[in-house]
Amino acid sequence: MKKSILSLLLTVSVSITACTKSESANSESSSKNAIEGKTASCLLAYKDRLNSLLPLEKAAAVAGKSKDQAKQNYNRVMKNSDYHSMQYSWKSGRKKTMSILGSERLVPVNDLVELHGMKEVTLDYFKNSHRAPTEEQLAASQKQLDKAIDGKSDNAKVNAEVKKLDEMRLSKETQKSTAGSLNSVFAEVARSYSDVPGLGQAAAWNSFENRLYIFDKGVELAITVDVSSDGEVNKKKAIELGTALLDCK
Repeated sequence: MKKSILSLLLTVSVSITACTKSESANSESSSKNAIEGKTASCLLAYKDRLNSLLPLEKAAAVAGKSKDQAKQNYNRVMKNSDYHSMQYSWKSGRKKTMSILGSERLVPVNDLVELHGMKEVTLDYFKNSHRAPTEEQLAASQKQLDKAIDGKSDNAKVNAEVKKLDEMRLSKETQKSTAGSLNSVFAEVARSYSDVPGLGQAAAWNSFENRLYIFDKGVELAITVDVSSDGEVNKKKAIELGTALLDCK
């Protein structure tokens, strides 16, 4: 059920955001933009070998951990390398509160340094994707979501997702309740963006994800650094790593 509602949420979100360009048009524009500089061309050469752009030694230095104790995971489940990631993690004594089955619990948290797949995008697309929305925009998103579940959307893709939920014989109340809970999480993530000046052509830090997004010459890369309970420490280390990666050779 959650997979179907997540798909619905994403479809609704895309339909009401400022990213009105079609995916194909964006890809065409970004492809032309992506080859306009040495940095972009260099980064794209690492799309299928993220472990070479971010080797174990560099990740361990960022985490302040021994490379011998690192757990490595090169995620290539998806065929499209845009969705690959190279993750390094270490056991830590840290814990954080998480909501599990409706109750708050303290769970262990690993120290983590991760490089996510690089994407060819436009500057406008990047800025629209990684900025904090206004409360009015978030309210509009929830309103559109309720409207979609009630079968009143004019968007064919949205209607197709709602039909999947209906075929699962879920009541409208259940659909709205579950979608509302998930939308609240999405909203919390969206509110957590802040601009990072002086890095690439544009950059944004998401404090909820502990993730840094960077745009430079048509290429977007993202770095997750979660090695401290202090978000500012994670942000500082992510910026330092991002600066090093942009000095691509």
